[in-house]
Amino acid sequence: AGNVGVAGSLAINSVTNTTVALLEGDTDSDGAKSSADANGGAVLVEAKNDTTSSTVVAADVKGTGDKAKVGVGASIGVNVGVNTTVAEVGDGAALTDAGSVGLNALATHVMTTDVTGGTAGAKVSITPVVAATIAVNTTSARLGSGSTALDVNGAYSSTADQTSTVSTKATGQAQGDVAVGASLGATIAVDNVSATVERNLDAGNGLALEAKSDTSLMTEVKAGAKGAKAAKKDASGNETPEAGTTVDEQKKTQLDFAKGRNSKAAGVSTTTPEAKTPDTTEQAPSTDKPTNAPSNEKQGKKVSVAAAIGATVAYNQAKAEIATGKTVAAGTGKLKVASTTDTNYRTLATGEAVSDDVGVAAAVALTATYNKTQANIGSGVTVSDAGDVEVSATSRQNRATDTLKTNFQKTMSAEAVSGASGGEVAVAGSLAVVGNWNETRASIDEGVAMGTAGAPVGDVTVESDETSKVAAQARAGALSTGGKSKAGVGASFAVLLSYNQNTAAVGYDANQSGSYLPTSIFADSLSVTATKNRVWFIPPTFADAKNFVVNDITNLNFD
Repeated sequence: AGNVGVAGSLAINSVTNTTVALLEGDTDSDGAKSSADANGGAVLVEAKNDTTSSTVVAADVKGTGDKAKVGVGASIGVNVGVNTTVAEVGDGAALTDAGSVGLNALATHVMTTDVTGGTAGAKVSITPVVAATIAVNTTSARLGSGSTALDVNGAYSSTADQTSTVSTKATGQAQGDVAVGASLGATIAVDNVSATVERNLDAGNGLALEAKSDTSLMTEVKAGAKGAKAAKKDASGNETPEAGTTVDEQKKTQLDFAKGRNSKAAGVSTTTPEAKTPDTTEQAPSTDKPTNAPSNEKQGKKVSVAAAIGATVAYNQAKAEIATGKTVAAGTGKLKVASTTDTNYRTLATGEAVSDDVGVAAAVALTATYNKTQANIGSGVTVSDAGDVEVSATSRQNRATDTLKTNFQKTMSAEAVSGASGGEVAVAGSLAVVGNWNETRASIDEGVAMGTAGAPVGDVTVESDETSKVAAQARAGALSTGGKSKAGVGASFAVLLSYNQNTAAVGYDANQSGSYLPTSIFADSLSVTATKNRVWFIPPTFADAKNFVVNDITNLNFD
């Protein structure tokens, strides 16, 4: 670039992908539907769907000579995937004389978005970098409704199994007399996995439903600037950002743009906890205000300017269910209804600033997760015969050790790191916020009739098991050096909000009416257990923070 250099790159990848294995039912209500006679043979209805989606974007601009005034490097990468995998015996479809039935939906999805941008050599350098990934994945194994029961001579098994890994990286660096290195990276994943029975089913030797959803998300954002200036302030010292420039506004704008690239992703919620420091005017639940409370209590402050913004939103649901009011039998075999979710996530935002005058760095990492793991025998179901009965729900968060080249057991759910080095003034600010909602339920719902006094089922176990590590960390380091050194200010906030419900129940109030239908179970034994497992985590030490300030900040390299 001479006086002005501009480099712009935009890549948008939007994919809608559907894989279906189907014994078709009456889809248009005209009375026509599929009918298949297996003549005693095995029946397998199976859908497999493996996808890989990658978006890579780079922009770089350099100005040379004394006339180089302005350099702008802009990079935007958007990656949207809507993937559907279905194995189904449709509503009303007839399947007769089956020796055994397997109904399976299997899916593996990988998405990567990598965006970089840089500017250098100009008096004013600006590097806006945006990377946004939205994954909407649905995997379903479904025995649809029908007026006639499905009779299976042997075993009936149905599995819905999905693995999704999503990686989003945004890296921006700017160098000039006045430089702004701004990067925003966001990952949104919506995963729904289900295995259901929605008609009467009589299996001679076992009935098994399993739903498994394994989701791993990584969002990494890095922004570096040499010579960045502080945000403008009014006469009272309050920051006065222009409309549309706050952290929450920027995040919403970019994600709305990404959702607009695919109509099937338009309704996806991208809500995260607000980018706001803790509010010290409110008391934490179940705690008393100190007798001599400090007089300088303050309301939480929205973060108006951040060089690095990282956001991750995960919706992960696995459901295995025998629908309300159905009659099922497993014969001499086991009746198993099981669901499992593995949800792994990390948001890392790093803001760096080095200046001979004033260095300002800010980083915000936001993570929101919504997990639901459900295994249930629906209300009013009749289990006429079975061997042992197992209903189990298992949920795990951040327990994977080798996914996306990361040991999630040792990483933070949200981590914000900022480092500033200034000759006169250095200011660094970090905010990490995690909002986590998790429900795990294994239940035999109200009104279920299982076995009889004369013909009880075997051992009945209802188990809900949950193991989670949810952690937030914010680190800020400021180093002011040289003869003009005046101040070094580092501020960091880590906020963790969590709701966790773990339920194992017999006679569960499915419609939440407050009244319960009678539930009867005739079995050799009954065990109901809900377990929440403790995990251990080694927190960072003061030495870690010291090394970050002394080594990492002073050795930042923007070449």
